[in-house]
Amino acid sequence: MKSIKNYISIYVFLILSAIMAATGYFQLRALYYTQYDDAVRQAKFHFESRFNHSEEKINRVIEGIFTLSRKQELRNWLEEISVNQEEEQSWAPLNSKVEKLLMDLISNDGNIHKLRILDLNGEEKLKIVREFEYSTPTLDSDFHNQKDYSYFYESTQLPQDFIYLSPITLNREFGKIQIPPVPVIRLALPLYNNEGMTSILVANLFFKDILEDLGKNKVDENTQYIFTNKKGEYLYHPNKSKIFAHEFSKNSSNLFQDYPKLAELVKSSKFGKSEEGYILDSASNLLWIQKFDLGSPQYATSLPTYQVAIIPHHVIASKLNSLWWLYVIGSSLGILILSFCTIWWLRLFFRPLDRLVNSIEDCKNISSSWNFNESGPLEVKVLAATLNELGRAIRIQADQIIDEKCKAEEALRARTEFLSRMSHEIRTPLNGVIGFTHLLKNQMRVGATVNEKMLDYRDKIDGASELLLNLINNVLDLAKFESGRMEVFLEKVEIRQCAKIAFEINQSVASEKHLSYEIFVEPSLSPYYKTDYSKFTQIITNLLGNAIKFTPEGQSVQLYLRKIDKGICIEVADTGIGIPKKQQKDIFRKFTQVDASVQRHHGGSGLGLSIVKHIVDQLGGSIELESEPGKGTHFFVHLPMEEIKDESKVEKSATDSKKFSSELKVLLVEDNELNQSLMADLLDEYGIKELTIASDGLEGFQEAIQQNYDLLLVDYHMPNCDGIECIKRIKSYWQINRIKEAPIVLVTADVTSDTKNLGQAVGIDDYISKPIDNEELQVILNKYLKYKNNPRTFELNKN
Repeated sequence: MKSIKNYISIYVFLILSAIMAATGYFQLRALYYTQYDDAVRQAKFHFESRFNHSEEKINRVIEGIFTLSRKQELRNWLEEISVNQEEEQSWAPLNSKVEKLLMDLISNDGNIHKLRILDLNGEEKLKIVREFEYSTPTLDSDFHNQKDYSYFYESTQLPQDFIYLSPITLNREFGKIQIPPVPVIRLALPLYNNEGMTSILVANLFFKDILEDLGKNKVDENTQYIFTNKKGEYLYHPNKSKIFAHEFSKNSSNLFQDYPKLAELVKSSKFGKSEEGYILDSASNLLWIQKFDLGSPQYATSLPTYQVAIIPHHVIASKLNSLWWLYVIGSSLGILILSFCTIWWLRLFFRPLDRLVNSIEDCKNISSSWNFNESGPLEVKVLAATLNELGRAIRIQADQIIDEKCKAEEALRARTEFLSRMSHEIRTPLNGVIGFTHLLKNQMRVGATVNEKMLDYRDKIDGASELLLNLINNVLDLAKFESGRMEVFLEKVEIRQCAKIAFEINQSVASEKHLSYEIFVEPSLSPYYKTDYSKFTQIITNLLGNAIKFTPEGQSVQLYLRKIDKGICIEVADTGIGIPKKQQKDIFRKFTQVDASVQRHHGGSGLGLSIVKHIVDQLGGSIELESEPGKGTHFFVHLPMEEIKDESKVEKSATDSKKFSSELKVLLVEDNELNQSLMADLLDEYGIKELTIASDGLEGFQEAIQQNYDLLLVDYHMPNCDGIECIKRIKSYWQINRIKEAPIVLVTADVTSDTKNLGQAVGIDDYISKPIDNEELQVILNKYLKYKNNPRTFELNKN
């Protein structure tokens, strides 16, 4: 029986043959690049041999300038002129002493074109000029202000004992280019005394001979050499019309415009590492470029330049033509023969395996049955039999996994629905507790003297109910996160007010423990951001609640809000029990606390930080902590938020206590008598006297169509007809009879997103969750009733 191993052996032989043929190609290619490298080395040698001499000239002048700056005569002069820098006579008596120093320096170095001393206003105070290289220098009394030249400004920004090296330019007299043009480079040294900088010593160096030398004594006459500044403007070019063309015309081309591929190479990361490289242009000419910095970084700023060599393709290709044609013929024949053999053998030998592969492709659908043909070579038979057995095992496991997945999803759905129902059932009586506690607060504020214990009892009821509501929210939110049904609602939020509300929720608990409880908001924090109001509040509430819980009496808990790049940082710091390093990674797990023993005395559900972590992740933020046992814990929450620049006001909260018109009519559709009484009292606080109450959806529908109302408040879960159906019928009646619609607000303890979506689908105008937040109720009333002075009337279409 034939073995697939034999087929693979033959196939490997063919691959090795192809590799042998390819080796010849790569060897020839390597030889080709060796010629490139040789050409580049010759170009580098050409530039180095010339610019080593320029470096020596520059360094010699730098040393001379430094030596001059340390001369005692110059130091004495600097001390004198610093006293009265603006008066000419303070310079005159000492100029002769300085003249000799400068004259000696320029006389000993024939490459110096000018030596000048400038005051800090850019005025020339002393100038010695040499017209041509190695000519006799002379004093020049025709002084000019150099303040507008870049080299003057750049040199004033240098620290002491640093020399500014200017770009290579043509010398200008009276703002015009000197004729014939004289390329120069300027070295500027700030001069200091004990009080600071007093003046600038400037030396102009001739650079013409260095540039002209680039075109002489070339190794290869066909190679062209180019030298530019950092902008690519030509300082030397075989075409003399391009040399310093940018000095005469702003529209002149530069290196990177003439050779765009070189511009791309210079911008690449590869060039940034070595600061040299080469490319081939469309004509296969070799373009080599190298960044070269003139100047010594120990004493002076460096001057970036570019050295370019253009090596014609025929210079390299002429050396390889004979080898190239031999390679092309041999490689082409070898590739054709080996390719034909490879294709023929592959088709013949892998035909059984191809059939097996095609069968596998048909089995991508896990619900299909696996039935592979167990024929062909030995290896294919074994593989097909193994795959058939594997398919049966996978089918069994897949059925089990699908069954378990369905059970898990059903359990999760049942738990979520249970928690939602329990949340609704708990929120309904809790609505009365929190609502009547609020009313009790208001009555005690306006009433007579109240017993201190009664006030204390009232505050404890208020704090306990808020904590209970927070716990219910945490449990419900955890269920939403696990079922993937938690949504983010971005809106314009007044951040300081939001943080203050969240801070005050835990204030009563902090007061009971006599904690130093403080909030700090960075002044630079913008007033408005776009975020999820409830989730932002919940982050702060849970972090503060956690900090208060684990902080002993008399210690401190602090909240900080800081502005960061593209967002806000929330910090909560306490001086509590702290968290050991090895347990810090576990505190964000649900139902987990550092002290998990039965005797733990801190209490709590262990959900607060888990909920915070879920919310922070959903908002695209991050949370970190720093903690040490016995010293406290510091949480950092970074939240990305869009800053809202406009200063338009958000809806006023309950702080706006304006009474509404007593003629306004409100319909409340609510089946719970406690909630009916609570809403009636809350609306009465705002001056709304005309309140009609319906005990179920059917009664609410009848009331809505029999009488005109300015606002409808409708509960969801009610007997006979629920709130959603009631709203749907009312809306339909208004549309059919062309009656102007009144705003409808859904008021319910069912806080799931499904309920909100159902309400929006039937056309509710707003939504309030139970327990009712008094500030949220005030916002709703302001929104829909604030500008109404008269009762609403039916508007019927006369047609």
